[in-house]
Amino acid sequence: MAARDEVSARAFRELGAPRVELGGNLKADLPDPRPLHAGWDALREAWAPFPVLVAGNTVEGEEERVLEAWEQAGREHEGLRLMLAPRQPRRFQEVADRLSGRPFRRASETWPSEPSAWSGTTILLMDTLGELASAYREGTVALVGGGWTWHGGHNPLESVRWGLPTLVGPGYANFEDLVDPLKAAGLVEVVPLEALSARVGDLLGSTPLRPGRSGAPVAYPEGLTGSLAKTATFLKNCIPPAR
Repeated sequence: MAARDEVSARAFRELGAPRVELGGNLKADLPDPRPLHAGWDALREAWAPFPVLVAGNTVEGEEERVLEAWEQAGREHEGLRLMLAPRQPRRFQEVADRLSGRPFRRASETWPSEPSAWSGTTILLMDTLGELASAYREGTVALVGGGWTWHGGHNPLESVRWGLPTLVGPGYANFEDLVDPLKAAGLVEVVPLEALSARVGDLLGSTPLRPGRSGAPVAYPEGLTGSLAKTATFLKNCIPPAR
Protein backbone atom coordinates (compact mmCIF):
# COMPACT_ATOMS: atom_id res chain seq x y z
CA MET A 1 0.00 0.00 0.00
CA ALA A 2 1.26 3.49 -0.91
CA ALA A 3 -0.50 5.60 1.72
CA ARG A 4 -1.26 9.29 1.30
CA ASP A 5 -0.30 10.26 4.86
CA GLU A 6 0.66 8.80 8.23
CA VAL A 7 -2.96 8.54 9.38
CA SER A 8 -3.85 6.48 6.31
CA ALA A 9 -0.70 4.38 6.71
CA ARG A 10 -1.64 3.46 10.29
CA ALA A 11 -5.16 2.54 9.17
CA PHE A 12 -3.84 0.24 6.43
CA ARG A 13 -1.49 -1.46 8.89
CA GLU A 14 -4.35 -2.00 11.36
CA LEU A 15 -6.38 -3.55 8.55
CA GLY A 16 -3.61 -6.06 8.00
CA ALA A 17 -1.76 -4.75 4.96
CA PRO A 18 1.59 -6.62 4.93
CA ARG A 19 3.60 -3.73 3.48
CA VAL A 20 2.74 -0.05 3.79
CA GLU A 21 4.89 2.80 2.47
CA LEU A 22 4.30 6.53 2.76
CA GLY A 23 3.70 7.73 -0.80
CA GLY A 24 2.28 11.21 -0.27
CA ASN A 25 -0.52 13.05 -2.04
CA LEU A 26 -0.37 12.74 -5.83
CA LYS A 27 -2.46 15.91 -6.26
CA ALA A 28 0.63 18.05 -5.72
CA ASP A 29 2.33 16.47 -8.75
CA LEU A 30 -0.53 16.86 -11.21
CA PRO A 31 0.29 18.67 -14.48
CA ASP A 32 -1.43 21.93 -15.37
CA PRO A 33 -5.13 21.42 -16.15
CA ARG A 34 -6.38 21.58 -19.71
CA PRO A 35 -6.96 25.08 -21.15
CA LEU A 36 -10.42 26.61 -21.14
CA HIS A 37 -12.42 26.61 -24.36
CA ALA A 38 -12.36 29.55 -26.79
CA GLY A 39 -15.65 30.92 -25.48
CA TRP A 40 -13.81 32.21 -22.43
CA ASP A 41 -12.01 34.83 -24.54
CA ALA A 42 -15.02 37.16 -24.66
CA LEU A 43 -15.71 36.79 -20.94
CA ARG A 44 -12.04 37.38 -20.16
CA GLU A 45 -12.08 40.63 -22.14
CA ALA A 46 -15.36 41.85 -20.65
CA TRP A 47 -14.28 41.15 -17.06
CA ALA A 48 -10.68 42.35 -17.48
CA PRO A 49 -11.13 45.61 -15.47
CA PHE A 50 -12.81 43.90 -12.52
CA PRO A 51 -11.73 41.69 -9.62
CA VAL A 52 -13.21 38.17 -9.62
CA LEU A 53 -14.08 36.01 -6.63
CA VAL A 54 -13.95 32.29 -7.50
CA ALA A 55 -15.86 29.99 -5.16
CA GLY A 56 -15.28 26.34 -6.01
CA ASN A 57 -16.66 23.03 -4.77
CA THR A 58 -19.30 24.63 -2.58
CA VAL A 59 -21.71 22.38 -0.73
CA GLU A 60 -25.23 22.89 0.59
CA GLY A 61 -25.51 25.98 2.75
CA GLU A 62 -22.31 27.57 1.49
CA GLU A 63 -23.66 29.32 -1.61
CA GLU A 64 -25.71 31.70 0.53
CA ARG A 65 -22.60 32.60 2.53
CA VAL A 66 -20.54 33.08 -0.60
CA LEU A 67 -23.18 35.42 -2.03
CA GLU A 68 -23.20 37.40 1.22
CA ALA A 69 -19.40 37.74 1.13
CA TRP A 70 -19.49 38.71 -2.56
CA GLU A 71 -22.21 41.32 -2.08
CA GLN A 72 -20.54 42.85 0.98
CA ALA A 73 -17.13 42.99 -0.71
CA GLY A 74 -18.74 44.45 -3.83
CA ARG A 75 -19.75 47.55 -1.90
CA GLU A 76 -16.06 48.43 -1.54
CA HIS A 77 -14.71 46.89 -4.74
CA GLU A 78 -16.73 48.19 -7.65
CA GLY A 79 -17.60 45.72 -10.38
CA LEU A 80 -16.64 42.62 -8.38
CA ARG A 81 -17.56 39.49 -10.36
CA LEU A 82 -18.25 35.97 -9.09
CA MET A 83 -17.61 32.50 -10.44
CA LEU A 84 -19.58 29.94 -8.46
CA ALA A 85 -18.98 26.20 -8.88
CA PRO A 86 -21.15 23.88 -6.75
CA ARG A 87 -19.50 20.55 -5.96
CA GLN A 88 -22.34 18.22 -6.95
CA PRO A 89 -24.00 18.29 -10.39
CA ARG A 90 -27.34 17.30 -8.85
CA ARG A 91 -27.38 20.74 -7.14
CA PHE A 92 -26.73 22.82 -10.26
CA GLN A 93 -30.40 23.61 -10.86
CA GLU A 94 -31.01 24.30 -7.17
CA VAL A 95 -28.20 26.88 -7.13
CA ALA A 96 -29.40 28.38 -10.43
CA ASP A 97 -32.84 28.86 -8.87
CA ARG A 98 -31.17 30.59 -5.92
CA LEU A 99 -29.48 33.03 -8.30
CA SER A 100 -32.76 33.97 -9.95
CA GLY A 101 -33.10 37.74 -10.17
CA ARG A 102 -29.37 38.31 -10.35
CA PRO A 103 -27.54 38.91 -13.68
CA PHE A 104 -25.94 35.49 -14.13
CA ARG A 105 -25.16 33.04 -16.91
CA ARG A 106 -24.75 29.29 -16.81
CA ALA A 107 -21.50 27.86 -18.16
CA SER A 108 -23.43 24.94 -19.62
CA GLU A 109 -25.33 27.24 -22.01
CA THR A 110 -24.17 28.83 -25.27
CA TRP A 111 -21.34 31.29 -24.72
CA PRO A 112 -21.70 34.73 -26.40
CA SER A 113 -18.75 35.49 -28.67
CA GLU A 114 -18.87 39.28 -28.15
CA PRO A 115 -17.47 40.82 -24.94
CA SER A 116 -20.36 43.30 -24.90
CA ALA A 117 -22.77 40.43 -24.31
CA TRP A 118 -21.02 39.74 -20.99
CA SER A 119 -20.89 43.33 -19.77
CA GLY A 120 -24.04 43.04 -17.68
CA THR A 121 -23.24 39.58 -16.31
CA THR A 122 -21.83 39.63 -12.80
CA ILE A 123 -22.05 35.91 -11.92
CA LEU A 124 -20.97 32.85 -13.87
CA LEU A 125 -22.56 29.67 -12.54
CA MET A 126 -20.10 26.92 -13.40
CA ASP A 127 -22.52 24.06 -13.90
CA THR A 128 -20.00 22.08 -15.95
CA LEU A 129 -17.41 19.43 -15.12
CA GLY A 130 -13.65 19.63 -15.49
CA GLU A 131 -13.24 23.41 -15.89
CA LEU A 132 -12.85 24.70 -12.34
CA ALA A 133 -9.13 23.94 -11.98
CA SER A 134 -8.38 26.13 -15.02
CA ALA A 135 -11.01 28.76 -14.18
CA TYR A 136 -9.27 29.63 -10.92
CA ARG A 137 -6.59 31.26 -13.07
CA GLU A 138 -9.15 33.88 -14.15
CA GLY A 139 -9.79 34.97 -10.57
CA THR A 140 -8.43 37.34 -7.94
CA VAL A 141 -9.32 35.55 -4.70
CA ALA A 142 -10.41 31.92 -4.24
CA LEU A 143 -12.78 30.26 -1.79
CA VAL A 144 -12.52 26.47 -1.66
CA GLY A 145 -15.74 25.06 -0.26
CA GLY A 146 -16.60 22.01 1.77
CA GLY A 147 -15.24 23.34 5.05
CA TRP A 148 -17.80 25.89 6.19
CA THR A 149 -21.03 23.87 6.38
CA TRP A 150 -19.39 20.43 6.08
CA HIS A 151 -16.37 18.78 7.71
CA GLY A 152 -14.41 17.36 4.79
CA GLY A 153 -13.12 20.21 2.66
CA HIS A 154 -11.78 20.00 -0.90
CA ASN A 155 -8.49 20.30 -2.76
CA PRO A 156 -6.92 23.77 -2.24
CA LEU A 157 -4.08 23.15 -4.70
CA GLU A 158 -6.36 23.89 -7.66
CA SER A 159 -6.32 27.60 -6.79
CA VAL A 160 -2.99 27.78 -4.94
CA ARG A 161 -1.13 26.60 -8.06
CA TRP A 162 -2.11 29.89 -9.79
CA GLY A 163 -0.98 32.08 -6.90
CA LEU A 164 -4.47 33.09 -5.77
CA PRO A 165 -4.99 33.94 -2.10
CA THR A 166 -7.04 30.93 -1.02
CA LEU A 167 -9.49 30.70 1.87
CA VAL A 168 -10.90 27.47 3.27
CA GLY A 169 -13.22 26.72 6.16
CA PRO A 170 -12.25 25.04 9.45
CA GLY A 171 -13.79 21.70 8.39
CA TYR A 172 -10.99 20.44 6.15
CA ALA A 173 -10.43 17.02 7.77
CA ASN A 174 -10.15 15.17 4.43
CA PHE A 175 -7.33 17.44 3.25
CA GLU A 176 -5.26 18.04 6.38
CA ASP A 177 -2.14 16.70 4.64
CA LEU A 178 -2.42 19.52 2.09
CA VAL A 179 -3.99 22.37 4.04
CA ASP A 180 -1.70 22.25 7.08
CA PRO A 181 1.61 22.66 5.19
CA LEU A 182 0.06 25.18 2.78
CA LYS A 183 -1.25 27.17 5.73
CA ALA A 184 2.18 27.11 7.39
CA ALA A 185 3.70 28.41 4.14
CA GLY A 186 1.19 31.27 3.95
CA LEU A 187 -0.49 29.93 0.80
CA VAL A 188 -3.84 29.06 2.40
CA GLU A 189 -5.86 30.70 5.17
CA VAL A 190 -8.39 28.92 7.36
CA VAL A 191 -11.18 31.42 8.01
CA PRO A 192 -14.29 30.89 10.15
CA LEU A 193 -17.64 31.65 8.58
CA GLU A 194 -18.25 34.79 10.61
CA ALA A 195 -14.98 36.34 9.37
CA LEU A 196 -15.33 35.32 5.71
CA SER A 197 -16.83 38.52 4.26
CA ALA A 198 -14.32 40.80 5.94
CA ARG A 199 -11.34 38.69 4.91
CA VAL A 200 -12.49 38.51 1.29
CA GLY A 201 -12.70 42.31 1.23
CA ASP A 202 -9.23 42.69 2.74
CA LEU A 203 -7.64 40.36 0.18
CA LEU A 204 -9.36 41.99 -2.78
CA GLY A 205 -7.80 45.27 -1.72
CA SER A 206 -4.26 43.86 -1.65
CA THR A 207 -4.20 41.39 -4.55
CA PRO A 208 -3.53 41.99 -8.28
CA LEU A 209 -6.57 41.44 -10.49
CA ARG A 210 -5.19 38.24 -12.06
CA PRO A 211 -2.32 36.75 -10.05
CA GLY A 212 -2.60 33.58 -12.12
CA ARG A 213 -1.57 35.48 -15.23
CA SER A 214 1.78 36.62 -13.83
CA GLY A 215 3.54 33.43 -14.87
CA ALA A 216 5.40 33.32 -11.56
CA PRO A 217 5.67 29.71 -10.33
CA VAL A 218 4.27 28.89 -6.90
CA ALA A 219 6.74 27.12 -4.64
CA TYR A 220 5.00 24.38 -2.71
CA PRO A 221 6.23 23.55 0.80
CA GLU A 222 9.08 21.05 1.02
CA GLY A 223 7.80 17.49 1.22
CA LEU A 224 4.51 18.18 -0.54
CA THR A 225 5.79 17.19 -3.98
CA GLY A 226 7.64 14.08 -5.14
CA SER A 227 4.79 11.65 -4.55
CA LEU A 228 4.57 10.66 -8.20
CA ALA A 229 8.21 9.57 -8.30
CA LYS A 230 7.83 7.63 -5.03
CA THR A 231 4.73 5.85 -6.28
CA ALA A 232 6.41 5.00 -9.59
CA THR A 233 9.32 3.45 -7.66
CA PHE A 234 6.94 1.37 -5.55
CA LEU A 235 5.23 0.10 -8.69
CA LYS A 236 8.52 -0.78 -10.39
CA ASN A 237 9.50 -2.84 -7.36
CA CYS A 238 6.19 -4.72 -7.46
CA ILE A 239 5.90 -5.42 -11.17
CA PRO A 240 7.84 -8.48 -12.36
CA PRO A 241 10.53 -7.65 -14.93
CA ALA A 242 9.65 -8.39 -18.55
CA ARG A 243 11.03 -11.67 -19.89
